Amino acid sequence: MTAATGARGDIQLAALDLGEKLGSGGQGDVLRVRNRPGEVLKRYFTDTADGVSMRYLVEFPDTLPDSEREALLRQTAWPLARVVKHGKVVGFLMREVPASFVGQTRAGTQLRELQYLLYPPKPLWGDIVPLDIHGRIEVAAAFAGLVRILQERQMVIGDISMRNLLWSPGVPARICLIDCDSPTRVGMPPVLPTTDTPDWNDPRQQGGPSPATDLYKLALLVGRTLSGNADVRPGQPLKLPADTPEPIVTAVRACFEEAGQPQGPRPEAARWVRALSGRGEILVGPLPAKRVLPPPLPMVDLDGRGGPRGSIPLPPADKKP
Repeated sequence: MTAATGARGDIQLAALDLGEKLGSGGQGDVLRVRNRPGEVLKRYFTDTADGVSMRYLVEFPDTLPDSEREALLRQTAWPLARVVKHGKVVGFLMREVPASFVGQTRAGTQLRELQYLLYPPKPLWGDIVPLDIHGRIEVAAAFAGLVRILQERQMVIGDISMRNLLWSPGVPARICLIDCDSPTRVGMPPVLPTTDTPDWNDPRQQGGPSPATDLYKLALLVGRTLSGNADVRPGQPLKLPADTPEPIVTAVRACFEEAGQPQGPRPEAARWVRALSGRGEILVGPLPAKRVLPPPLPMVDLDGRGGPRGSIPLPPADKKP
């Protein structure tokens, strides 16, 4: 399977040759699928998943332009097909996380979760070496671009945290978003009840995940990734490494401060993409008032179009007054 593989029909659970358990979370286990190379199954602990919302996720990539569809599937473990049993959705198939997103620690193999960029390195981390500021900028910019694709289609990610975004070293550094059954279309129910990772909550959140909460968590992720500080929040001073390019320092700090305001909109994902590009922003003042032209005056008839012209009598030229 390639990253560009699109949505497919439902898969019966009985048709899958399941192998070893690769991981476990609060909602299900991730299992290898021996008869579908390159794919894994997330099998839920419950059969109460919303099947309509899951179908929407599976079909969503095919609604995107080719370049954005490729970017979504390349940078996520997006649901590829619903897995059903007795007519109920019990999980979904997704692509297996590429090996470059897996590190070897003293405790064994571990996913290169974002948390490894938010704390000082430890010997126990083995070959998981935190990225320099340039790699961190690439990770943050890639995620901002992914959020832009989703939010322009009224999709809400919901659970954004240091545990469900993976990174891979390289030029450029790459990302992989996991737990991709949590996104939902605005106005639709989630596949399963949503959760928040502790200390990644939006202080203004009311009524569940929304585009606004995604934007706050995007600011959290960018600020914490670039600073290497797992506790900093929007509105607080953001200390960045000394070798951070100055245009990025200025633009990121402005966005970070704005995202922490007690009210008002947060910076959009597209603005974060620009800020992290180093191109800066052009501030445009208010447009001048629209000029109101006077009504046109009636034309003077100089060509006789209104009838014969009259004459003005003059005295003879040789007669003195």
